[in-house]
Formats: sequence, structure tokens, C-alpha cells
Amino acid sequence: MSEAPAAASPSQKELDITLPSIRRLHATIRSKEVVTVKLATGDTLHGTLKWLDTECLCIDDGSANGTIVWHHALAFVQFGR
Repeated sequence: MSEAPAAASPSQKELDITLPSIRRLHATIRSKEVVTVKLATGDTLHGTLKWLDTECLCIDDGSANGTIVWHHALAFVQFGR
């Protein structure tokens, strides 16, 4: 007999899909709109967003598997560039 899956721990964050920023990023993922992602280091990435979660986002910048960027490393995301 298999056990029921463990419940999420209270410390586990959930993505708040009611926030306008999250809704905009989800719309960008659905439409495959090209974005410019500026990092806190000054580096710039161009591509389409593949996914996002509570810690990271993944940008398809032409590399084999995309590039994962932690939210704390982001300076901004510019749409339509």
C-alpha cells in the first residue's frame, strides 16, 4: 500500500499568481515574447522565458537547456526587445 504524499511544509513558498508582475511574466511565457533580462552584475540576456518558480526563472537564450537565473540576481526584465 502506498503512502499519501507529504503535505507542503509551512515554510515552503508558493507563487502568488494574483500579483501583476507574476501575471505579466506568465503572459510572456504563454506568448513566447522576447525579453531582455538585466542582471545585477550588469550582464544582459535576451530570449524567451521558459518557466518561473518562487526562486528562479529560466530564459531560453539559445543555449542547449536555457539559463536559470535566481530572482535575487535580477535587476529588471524588459518586455518586447
